[in-house]
Amino acid sequence: MSDFDPFGDFAADQPATLEEVKSVGPTRSPRERNLIYNTISLFFLAATVGCCIVTVLLIRNPTLAINPFPPATPQPTPTLFSLESVQVLGEIDMPKMSPTPEETPTPEIAVEPTNTPPIAFPTDEPSATQTPALTATGAIAPLEATLTQTGFPFDLQASVAYMSHLGAEGCNYMAIAGQVFDGDGDPLLGVPVVAEGGDLFSALDFTGNATQYGPAGYEIYIDASPYAGTFTVKLVSETGMALSDNVVVETSDSCSENIAIVNFVQVGPD
Repeated sequence: MSDFDPFGDFAADQPATLEEVKSVGPTRSPRERNLIYNTISLFFLAATVGCCIVTVLLIRNPTLAINPFPPATPQPTPTLFSLESVQVLGEIDMPKMSPTPEETPTPEIAVEPTNTPPIAFPTDEPSATQTPALTATGAIAPLEATLTQTGFPFDLQASVAYMSHLGAEGCNYMAIAGQVFDGDGDPLLGVPVVAEGGDLFSALDFTGNATQYGPAGYEIYIDASPYAGTFTVKLVSETGMALSDNVVVETSDSCSENIAIVNFVQVGPD
């Protein structure tokens, strides 16, 4: 057997690899690639935001000029007119007013006058009164009752009188005094008497406390010197109910009239 190897010096050709065939081109740096990607991303982001803004504007106002599909213009709604209210010449047919019915005159009833005598109402004329006179002791004598009905059981016996103060004070004194009598002219003791002068003065005394004016005398001290003022005097019950009307007393600054005398008399049941 021969030692010759026909395949000993034969070497098969190796196929070319991909690396040998691929041609190597120019390469880009990572910085250049990132710049391209960022530019593309910003473009799409801006396009997305613009689309959102346009969409919102079109939703709020579909009639904008940028709307590629604007809504159709609404047609005016025809108004129906009633032929009954319009005439041929275009004048408005006003509703006819019904005539106001005339009022039927009410027949007047003639009343024949009758011969009825007029009713005469009695008038209460005040009886004559007299000025109280001072006795020797300075007391005021009781006067006859003036029977004037005022709705109260007591009334002013006579007009208000004035005198000078007989005490030691002389002119340095001013008061309202007097007495209270029953229907027979007898003095009534323990009757409350109230005198008031505006909002600053109000005083109370009982008959029988100032006997210098009589057995049923009272005295309400006002001031240490006479002056012109307006006061009211009245009788009241123990419960405060008025027994007489208010008597207006006008005081004076004269020393000869620094005591105002106001007498009351009973004119009705107590």
